[in-house]
Amino acid sequence: MKVTDTFEGSFGSRRRRLPVALVLGALGLALALGAEVAPQAPGRRTGTVMILYTNDVHDFLKPQAPGMGGLAHVSGFIRRVKQERQDVLVLDAGDACTKGDMLGVVTRGEMTYRAMAGVGYDAATPGNHDYHYGLPQLLRNARAAAFPLVSVNPVYEDTGEPVFPPSIERNVQGVRVGILGGGWGGGGVLDGRKVVTLKLEELGKRLRTLAQEMRPRVDLIVAVVHDSPAACRQLAALAPDVQLFVSGHSHEALPEPLRAAPGGALIVQAGCFARNVGELEVTVDLDTKEVAAHKGRLVEVRHRKIKPDEALARRIRGWNARYCPRADRVVGHVPVPLAKPEVADWLAEAIRDRAGARVGLVSEILLSGLPAGPLTEDGIFHALWGYGWMVSGRMAGQQAVCLADVSGARILAFLERELAAVPDRKHHLAGATLVVDERKLEGQRIVESDIVPDQVYRLAAPRGSVAAPVASSILDAEVRDAGYTVTEAAAAYARHARTITAPARRARTAETMR
Repeated sequence: MKVTDTFEGSFGSRRRRLPVALVLGALGLALALGAEVAPQAPGRRTGTVMILYTNDVHDFLKPQAPGMGGLAHVSGFIRRVKQERQDVLVLDAGDACTKGDMLGVVTRGEMTYRAMAGVGYDAATPGNHDYHYGLPQLLRNARAAAFPLVSVNPVYEDTGEPVFPPSIERNVQGVRVGILGGGWGGGGVLDGRKVVTLKLEELGKRLRTLAQEMRPRVDLIVAVVHDSPAACRQLAALAPDVQLFVSGHSHEALPEPLRAAPGGALIVQAGCFARNVGELEVTVDLDTKEVAAHKGRLVEVRHRKIKPDEALARRIRGWNARYCPRADRVVGHVPVPLAKPEVADWLAEAIRDRAGARVGLVSEILLSGLPAGPLTEDGIFHALWGYGWMVSGRMAGQQAVCLADVSGARILAFLERELAAVPDRKHHLAGATLVVDERKLEGQRIVESDIVPDQVYRLAAPRGSVAAPVASSILDAEVRDAGYTVTEAAAAYARHARTITAPARRARTAETMR
């Protein structure tokens, strides 16, 4: 009698009866490739699930850099995997919204969720940025998504009842998978009731209770959590029945799964901005309901290797043309990449020029760099990720340009306060020169400036820099809306200049003056 055993191929979806020699050879190859394989007793029943995962997409529907990323290419990769096998489960760990394309912000996240529905997600959990437009809008976005958002929090304060379904169950080619959700963020008011978010310990307790309840019914328990791998390690200790955590929030691209101790739960995360898709194949012992083997990697969404989902790409272009037609207009050319400090200098000059102000001010901490190549309005918007918010239906919010007539003494006091509060929060000025002694950790750090204390200056800055309560109290001036955004001012400035280069630095440090 021929002795056979069951082995699940890494890239196949069917179970095949293979000779023992082939099984041993395949296991040896798997170990050589870095997969973890537990010894299996003869006759054990196993099943596989290929889990594809993303997190922190942040409205990057289109590619965020030449040849890299974009939800259409993410969808192209996922469709390719689904053509090769049937045991695929697609999950997202939150923060679909903000920081990315203008389209996502203008539609308050709805088109991002519609695009994710086109990708074919099976479930996701909301992240803190998904609550940015309020709970009613998030619920509308969830309906547009057509896939379930699962989370044990936020909860109604009066009853403790979760706003979203806390869990779902799926049968993936014979493997019964329980999916829990949770993580950082939430709160607000919904239908007149106050909604609050749970702290980490309480979140862990609720995950533990749910996992214990579903344990008899399922073979594998997965928690999709919008929080860091470090937080998921703590949750793993609190909820030991959870076997896998798909994490988010911290934008970490983990090249392979981590192990939590105690218990050995797997923890994965795929970075951010639709640049990677995580791929984790899990082999489950269906008798013991334990993870018998796993193999994971990150797949970079590079266009030279991954073809886009053309149908989804067309839909995104159509939405873009309908909701924000100017987003793809080329306004200039960037001959060499600009780093964050150079972008801050350029933007400060752009808003000062548009406003006709004496001084322009932009914070570097809320920016990203600009890649070389054609610059579109969406490219400027991407660079302003920290200001890309929306208020009352207008693309304004934190990146609305504000004007204030304020004394030089007040400007200097504001800058000193910012340097003392957050030393890395570097504000860049156009129209004025500063010398900052960065070696000093306290006391007065501005050692030289051409700002005259008793002179009144018209200051132009994004709302996010000057309209906060602390900033307003220090500046002690009426802050008024200029009627346009930083993106609009920078686009006009770029169209006039055509070539975008960093202006000469006006703010210098004591070290550079030597």
